[in-house]
Order: sequence, then structure tokens, then C-alpha cells
Amino acid sequence: MMIDYLKIYGYGKWIDTEIPFNQSLEMIYGPNEAGKSTIIDFIISVLFGFQSKRQAIHGQYIPKNHQDMYGGEIIFRYKGHRYRLIRTKGPKGGTVRFFDENQHTELSEDDYHKIISPLDRNAYQQLFYFDGEDQQAAYQMSEDELRTRIQQIGITNSDQWFGLQKELEKQAKSIYSERGRKPELNLQLKRYQELEDKVQSARQDYLNFQALKKEAVNTSNQLQTARRNLKKLQDRSQENQRIASSFPLLAKYNELQLVNESQLQEGFSDADVLTFQTLNSRISSYQDQLKANKKQMEEIASEINESPSQRFYEQNKVKIDELTAQLVEIKNKLPQFRFVDEQLADNQQQLTKTQNDLPRNKSGQFPTPFNDADLILVTTMLNQSQNVETKAGSRRQQRGRSNDRSNYLIYLIAGIIVLLTILLHRFAFSWMGYFAAGFVAWYGFSQQQTGRDRSVQSQYAQVGRFDDQLTTLVSKYRLEGISQSQWLSIQPGLRRLLDLIDQENKLKSQQTSYLQQINHFLAKWQFASHWIPSNDDVLTHLAIIDQTVSQWRRQQDNYQSRKAGSRAYEQTIAHLRDQLSSEQGKLIDFLSKRHLKSEDGFYDVLNRQKHIQAKLERKKELFDQLKSAGMSDFQEMDRDGFQRQSRALENELSQLHEQIDNLTQKQTKLTIQMNDLISNGRYYDLKQELANQESEILENVHKFLAISLSYQWLQRVLDIATKGRLPKAIKGAKAYFSVMTQGNYSDVRFGDHIMVTRADGEQFNVNELSKGTLEQLYLSLVFSMAVGFSDDYPLPIIIDDGFMSFDATRKKAAFDVMKTISKHTQVLYFSAHRDLSGNLNTIDLTRI
Repeated sequence: MMIDYLKIYGYGKWIDTEIPFNQSLEMIYGPNEAGKSTIIDFIISVLFGFQSKRQAIHGQYIPKNHQDMYGGEIIFRYKGHRYRLIRTKGPKGGTVRFFDENQHTELSEDDYHKIISPLDRNAYQQLFYFDGEDQQAAYQMSEDELRTRIQQIGITNSDQWFGLQKELEKQAKSIYSERGRKPELNLQLKRYQELEDKVQSARQDYLNFQALKKEAVNTSNQLQTARRNLKKLQDRSQENQRIASSFPLLAKYNELQLVNESQLQEGFSDADVLTFQTLNSRISSYQDQLKANKKQMEEIASEINESPSQRFYEQNKVKIDELTAQLVEIKNKLPQFRFVDEQLADNQQQLTKTQNDLPRNKSGQFPTPFNDADLILVTTMLNQSQNVETKAGSRRQQRGRSNDRSNYLIYLIAGIIVLLTILLHRFAFSWMGYFAAGFVAWYGFSQQQTGRDRSVQSQYAQVGRFDDQLTTLVSKYRLEGISQSQWLSIQPGLRRLLDLIDQENKLKSQQTSYLQQINHFLAKWQFASHWIPSNDDVLTHLAIIDQTVSQWRRQQDNYQSRKAGSRAYEQTIAHLRDQLSSEQGKLIDFLSKRHLKSEDGFYDVLNRQKHIQAKLERKKELFDQLKSAGMSDFQEMDRDGFQRQSRALENELSQLHEQIDNLTQKQTKLTIQMNDLISNGRYYDLKQELANQESEILENVHKFLAISLSYQWLQRVLDIATKGRLPKAIKGAKAYFSVMTQGNYSDVRFGDHIMVTRADGEQFNVNELSKGTLEQLYLSLVFSMAVGFSDDYPLPIIIDDGFMSFDATRKKAAFDVMKTISKHTQVLYFSAHRDLSGNLNTIDLTRI
């Protein structure tokens, strides 16, 4: 079997996907989570059926949002034929449809199972599907464990092979057992023997059955002849009945013989009637329109009244329109007036706040701000005065400390002199020591007092000069009663106060200007004071003027509109009268041409014409019915002779019905007799049943032989470790092992120990091989086993990342083996590693 094409309707992540396979060896590449395992499960599931929730260990692959698309199709070639297998969602593994693409015919599901039988999903996965887990399990063993396993079974996956062998043995015994009674083939053979005995016993009744069958055929032929004659007579009888049913029509036709088309008058056709009705309709319409328009004109005339205010507006319209035009300009200035008013209020708030924040002098007035020169002078004097105070205090402290140090030295000298005097008191001049100590102490005290007095006098002299200048500024800027410490801090506020006062004066000037313009404009409206009431608020007064003028204009527009409407109705009424007169003239002319004076006369003649026309149509209808009934010569028909022929035909029909009834009874009796022979299990059905039984037996024999051969083949393979025979698997393994090792080893032999032969002829026990070489030998046996089974079961081999522990050289060798295998059967290699592809035909799942 060679798979050519996958079409996935919906399976896991794959939706509406097509994957072609062009070579017998294909590599399918995709990184992790690309959907490789999903495609593998799709192939196996379409071939052998979808798994149930309980069977699917890793879950079903039903698409979450496309459950109705679950499934797909596989197109494959087998023995020169191209087939298409479709499996979709359904019970018991899914709904299967199977087609022969060469013959363009649909086959049964049983036809497909004949191709893959006796393999099922489990057997296929054991024989033809390999992934890294089985191989990794072996590679992760120690060298001794791996050698022991190869020596024990000689092939890979021995546990699975033994399980498959038991399954095949079980299937074979369920079909046939030499001493069994319940196996299907045993039961079929027993039934076949019983049928053979029945066929022999039923052979005696065969001649009677043949005679009855011959007589039944003759009776059937007579019955068919009688029925054909009956059909002919029935057709003639139906024709006579149809003619007889036409006699009442003939009587009615004769009653209308005197009616003809010459009795119809001209001028009363459907077109004439339509013209008459159109004229009447137009006249009626014009009359109704005249009445409605007169009523509307009267209503409008009653509403056309000019009020005093309207007359005042019309008399002064030019002046009012001129002032109204100026009103637009005045209204445009109102936002500016409001803005000035708002600015004035805001300025007043700021002015009040600024005044509250500033101190007042003793007279309750605000000081005036310094000019720039005096501001610099005051700033300088206040800073210098503060610096003088600071420096004076600092100097006093420094001089005190200096004097204290000097005084301390003088006082120390005086103490030393006193001490020396005490020590030298025995001498005559020792009293002079006390005198000297007292003089030194007086000198130190007098120097300390003199320094202090000079410093204080200098400081007060400088402060006095500053006070004189500041006293002059107090009277100049009205600073009486305000502390000097505030003079500089209030200067920004004083300047702000002057700015706000100036701003207020400017805003009041603008406000006055706007009010003068508005009042001047309002004065021009004094002539309309009777109609426009005044208001102290200029804004309200302007609004009243605007509303009043708008109202006058609306009244004037309504008045003019009603007058125009009245004139329009007058014109319409005159036009309608002309139209009405024209249509009435046309109606009089229409009646005079038909020599009629009134509308009622027209309808009387029209009704008589319709009655004659109906009779003519009925006459023609009867004539057509008589013609269709085959009565072309109905005027010359002999009614009595026709009735005699009809009675003779009815008698002939009655006799033929009786003949058919007799033949039918005879046929029924013969059929019952033949059915009795058949229902008793006689010859014919028994012989057919025997043939069917032979087909079923042959089908089960084929199954049994296929399973038995598979079992024997597995048995031969599994016996190599103990019987020392070289099975077909080992023959294939030699070639694959040589390719895997790049020709380093040429032979593999099984005996008491597994022996391999190197290319130079030297032999090695399996215990002497490296672990890498053991892995290559293990994989060679795996491939050989799969290829061996593929000879009997033509299914593709699927490998899922099986060489992950190999280095680059061994991977290349493994791919060379796969190329060799692909000459016998299709190989599909799935991998997450692009670098393994080499020059293989590769399908990249990331591009699908």
C-alpha cells in the first residue's frame, strides 16, 4: 500500500488541510506542537477506526469548534488500483466510505477490510509504528542489560510480538478448531453437510416442480394476452363514454344557433367603455376640486384681517427696517459691554482684596510707592543699618574676647608678682612687689573700659545718619506709623493698587461709552413707544425691541401669504372651470355619435351588448368542447346507433373480465403449489443456500489461512534464539546491519551466542561490541521485522523521531537503511529536527 494523499476535514488542530505524499520515503518536519502526532494518529485512525473516549489515552482529536468536520480521507494505491478511503464521525469507529478511483465506483466497507485483514489498530502499531520511546527504553539500559535482551529474543519488542502471536492464535481458533464445535468455520462445515443431505432428499420433487413451473408459464402467457385485449376494449369503452358525455353539450349548442355577431353594435367596445368612464371620472373629479378650492378660498378670505400693529409697521416699515439693521450692530456690542462690566466687577474684587492686604498710615491713608531711586536708597540704607548692627555686635564680642585675653595676661603677671613678693618677703624691698602688682592690675582694667567706649560711639554715629535720611522719606511717601520693616514688603502691593485703580478708570470710561451708544440708539425708537414698552435695563429694552419687530414681520408675512394663497385659489378655480367645461363637451359629443342623450341610455345599450357577447362566447366554448371530444360531425351523428354499439362493447368487456378472473385463480393455485415445494426446503433454495454456504466457508478459510500463516511466521521468528534457524528477519537484518555500520560488519549469526563478523573476517561475540554498535544491531532487527511483515500486510511504516541518540554518522546510516526499506514499502518519517532531512523529500508542516 502506498499512501498518496491525506485530506483532513477536521482532526485536532488540523482543519481543511491537504498533505500530498510523492515519494515512497517521505520526511515530515515540524517543531514541537506543530501537529506531527496528530497527523500520525489521523492516518492510523482513518485506516483502523477512531478510538472512543475510553480507548483514547491522550484524548480524542475532535476539533472544539468544528465537531461536525471530524475525520478525513486517505487516497492510496494497492495492487495497481487507486482507492479513496473516507472515515467521518459515527458509531463504532466512524462512518466508512470506500471508493475505487480507477473504476469510479463505491465499494463496501467489507471490501476495505479484506485488504487490511487481519490487522487491527493494536497489531499495526506493534509491527509498523516506531517512536523514540521503545528505542530510548533500550538505549537507557546498561550494556549488560541490552546484551542480555538481544540474546534472549533476537528481535526487538519481543513482548509485543508474543502478545501479537497469542492474539493471532486466538483469532485462528475462533475461526476453526480441529476438535471444536463453536468456532465459526466448524459450524459452517456442519451446516454444509446438513444442506447436502437435504439437497439429495429434495431432488425427487424437482420434476413435479418443473411441470408446475411450465404450466404456470403457459397460464401467465394466456393471462397477458387477455389483459392486452382488455386494454383495447377499455380504451374503446372510454371513447364511447366520452362521446356520450358530450350529448348534453350538443343540445345547449343547438339552442344558441340563432345568436350571431351581426347583432352586436359598434361603439360599445371595452375601449369605448373605458373612454366613457374616463370622461365621467374627470368631470366628477373637476367638480369635487372646484368645491374644495372654493371652500378653502372662503376660509382664507375670512382670515385676511390687518391689525393696528400691522398698519403701524407698514406705515413706518422703512424707518423700522433701518433701525433693525442698526440693532444687529448694537447687539454685537452687547458681549463687549458685558465683558467690560464683568472685568469692572473682577477689578473691584481685586482692588478690595489688595486694599485689605496693605497697611494704612496714621491718617488712614495708603502710602505711595517709592520711585526707583528711593527704592534703591531705602533698600541700601536698611541693609547697611542691619549690617552695622550685626558687625557692631560681632566686633564687641571679638574685642571683648581680645581684651579678656589681654586682661587675663596682665592679671596673670600681677599674680606672679604677688607670689614672688610672698616668697621674697624676708628682703627689705619686698613691699614694692605689692605696689607693682596693684599697678599692673589697674592698667589692665583701664584699657578694657577705654576700648568699649570707642566702639559704642562709632556705631551710634552711623545709625544716626541713616535715621535722618529715613525720616525725610516718611513724610514724602506718607509712611507715618508704618514700621520700616514693612516698607520694602508693601511696595509690590502699592504698585498693584495703583494699577488696579488705573484699570478701573479705563473700564468705567469704556462702560460709559457703550451705554451712551445704546441709549442713543434707544432714543431713536421713541416714535414706537406706544407699541414697544420701555425698560430701565438697556439689555431687556433691546430684547423687547427685537421680539416686537420679529412679531410684526411674522404678522406681515402671514398676511401677505394669505393674500397670495387667495389669489392662487382664484386662479385654480378659473382653470378648473375651463377643464370641466371641456370634458363636459367631450361627453356630449361621445353620446351624440351613438345617438344617445343620457348616460343611462349608454349603460342600457351596453348591458344588452354584454348579454349577446356572453352568448357568443358560450357558443364558441361549446363548439370547442365538442371538437375536442372527437365529434367533428356531431350535426349528422346517429344517437340510437351509437347506443347499440356501446351495449355490444360492454357485453364483450364482461366476458373478457370473466376469462381473466379464471386465469388469475389458476395462476394463484399453481403459485401456491410451487411455494409449498419451496417452503418445504426443496431443491432450488437448498441448492442456492448450499452455494452461499460454500462462499462463506471459502472466505473464512482464507482468513484462517492468513492468520495461521502469520502465526507460523511469527513463530519462526521468535524461535531463532532456541532453534538456531536463520529466519527471514535475520537475513534482512544482515543487510541493514552492514549499511548501519557503513560496511564495518558483514554478517550476523545466532547460535548459543550472537556472533557478528567484521568486514576483515574477524568475529566478535555480542558481549565484545560497544553500546553504539549494539544499538545499530537492535535497530537493524527492528527494521527487518517490519519489512518482513509488510510482505504479507502491505501497510506503510511510520517512524516518529527514532534515531535521536545517534550521532551524525549513525543517523546518516539509519537514513540509508530507510531508503533501502522504502524500495519494498512506504516509509513515513516524522521529526522535529530539520537537519536530519539531508536530500530526502521533506514536507514542512510550518508552511501548510
